[in-house]
Amino acid sequence: MEPIQGQLPKMNWKQKFLAVGIAVVFFAFVFYGIRTFTPQPVYDQYCNNTNTYVPENMTQKICEELGGRWNANYYPKPAPVETRANIPLGYCDMYYTCNKAYESENNKYMRGVFFIALIAGAIGLLIGLFISVGAVSAGLMAGGIFSMFYGIMTYWSNLGDVVRFVLIGVVLLILIWVGYKKMR
Repeated sequence: MEPIQGQLPKMNWKQKFLAVGIAVVFFAFVFYGIRTFTPQPVYDQYCNNTNTYVPENMTQKICEELGGRWNANYYPKPAPVETRANIPLGYCDMYYTCNKAYESENNKYMRGVFFIALIAGAIGLLIGLFISVGAVSAGLMAGGIFSMFYGIMTYWSNLGDVVRFVLIGVVLLILIWVGYKKMR
């Protein structure tokens, strides 16, 4: 099959609504497909309330033995001046270890969402190129673009500036190419 050349016919209001509906449902299909088949890690499975015991005379050694991380020269609440001599200067982050484990698994999940949504969106966009019915074509293409955008935004904070720049450039070139092939 070869992409459709030439300008698309104008759509009436029913066809526009159908295109919007297809775009929304395509995106929802991708979104819920990801949630159904790749469940996101649950924070409470990594950091629950069972490890929140904080001894009264917390020290760095006790903190680290309990799986926490000692933050020196920091105390979360100002201590009265008369008791500061008895309080070790520092604070124990009891959730440090479990947070690291959760963040590691969550980053793997987000990377998977990124690739799945990007690929599914690209497939929707490409299928939309080959369909001759304007409303269906426009709906699939828009749903594909929304899915790609969702994938990119899900993992955006984990991407470096160079990768962001290249990714945006590639997507821009693809959209220009699609516009050229479909709209001329």
